[in-house]
Amino acid sequence: MGVNNVRLSVKAKKNLSPTRFYDIYIPEAFDAREKWDQCASLKNIRDQSSCGSCWAFGAVEAMSDRICIASNGKIQVSLSADDLLSCCKSCGFGCDGGDPMAAWKYWVKEGIVTGSNFTMKQGCKPYPFPPCEHHSNKTHYQPCKHDLYPTPKCEKKCLDIYTEKSYAEDKFFGKGYSLFVPIIKFARLNWSKDAFPDIGSLNPLDDE
Repeated sequence: MGVNNVRLSVKAKKNLSPTRFYDIYIPEAFDAREKWDQCASLKNIRDQSSCGSCWAFGAVEAMSDRICIASNGKIQVSLSADDLLSCCKSCGFGCDGGDPMAAWKYWVKEGIVTGSNFTMKQGCKPYPFPPCEHHSNKTHYQPCKHDLYPTPKCEKKCLDIYTEKSYAEDKFFGKGYSLFVPIIKFARLNWSKDAFPDIGSLNPLDDE
């Protein structure tokens, strides 16, 4: 699992939104894809390939979902896992694992550009590694490499074929982040079993 150094430092608390406990009804079944069917990001499953970047994928997928939900579907965006993976030096070790909390702090402080998965090649910085078969019974892709890919070099520029905006203009910024929010309000959450092992059986949260 590509999650390292998961902790909440005093410095990291600066941009945390206050945790609120909501007195709300929780249904027996809930599907975010049906609740916010206008959000394409909720239906998109990305592949991290042979790179321990689950911490980056979980973060940008949840961020993309929340942007769509907050805008009532007006802003459909896929934030770049590559931009976060390669440029967030405070997040950890890139393809060798990182800190999800640091990823959210980076979004607030530095912003993240757009970028699709490898196969779609859309946005400012698409993911550079091809999807692969993570299990022994391969059906569609080639087996994943045993050795991890090296972390991509941080390129603060968009692909040449992306001419809609500059790197700086393409960035999306977060206003803050919260440790615990109801999944029926914000859809996917970014978390780690290493950080919160006691809640995995209680909530359908997003892991690797």
